[in-house]
Amino acid sequence: MKSKGGKTLFPINPSNKSFVRSYLLALVFLISIALGITWLLSFFREDISYLNIKVMMKSMKNKLEFYLSHDPSWSYTSQAKENKLSFQCLKSKSCFQEQSQKHPFFVIKDEEGKTVYSSLKKSQGFNAFLEPCSTFQHDRSLGNNKCPFRYEFFWVPRCFPSKEKCKNSRIEVHGNLLINGQSQFPLKSSEYKIRVLR
Repeated sequence: MKSKGGKTLFPINPSNKSFVRSYLLALVFLISIALGITWLLSFFREDISYLNIKVMMKSMKNKLEFYLSHDPSWSYTSQAKENKLSFQCLKSKSCFQEQSQKHPFFVIKDEEGKTVYSSLKKSQGFNAFLEPCSTFQHDRSLGNNKCPFRYEFFWVPRCFPSKEKCKNSRIEVHGNLLINGQSQFPLKSSEYKIRVLR
């Protein structure tokens, strides 16, 4: 750059050029480090988020298994009006004639008769914080991150060997986890299957 008198205000010599080049390289290096740290932080943040989801889902599975295994809770569940059609054949044991038949049921009660889980409506599910929601989508192309999880339950009759046919009859309760979000959740639904023998 020259002044009005024609003199260079900032003379550039080889040493100045070397300094500028070193400065620019250092600047590029620092920017690269900053971007790398930002990427790593986002990666670990995402990894921690996935870990949280797995912990929450394990908690949900354990809670539902407890209520299905707990006698007072099961008594309310099997007698709930929402489940009436599913369990009414147990009185006559007519359902034990076909042991492969699945009997869906829709609500799970606690020991006080309060509903702790419901899948009565097809859109009912829960989010990553285990909060109930009502916008679950069964269509794989319409995933919903705000309501990506849903459990569906059924029971099958089990007849164990005895002198009298079906004297030792029991039922096997199953719960299958459905996952359908816009994002790919790091979960295998098979790891959260529920199976309780009653």
